[in-house]
Amino acid sequence: MAWARIYLGVHFPLDMAGAALVTALSAWLAFREVRWFMPPAYSAATRIHRLIFGKLIQLGWVQR
Repeated sequence: MAWARIYLGVHFPLDMAGAALVTALSAWLAFREVRWFMPPAYSAATRIHRLIFGKLIQLGWVQR
């Protein structure tokens, strides 16, 4: 997709290099800080799931 946009003149090759740099930095930061944000995010997602589907699970309409 990016090469097609360069071919059409919408982006320059340095745009791709910048995007690759931002992506690599973001992935490194996420990997480095996963211990910090993953437990609270998982806990919040579990609470929301139980709030939304708890009654339906008890009734047997949705399985765990």
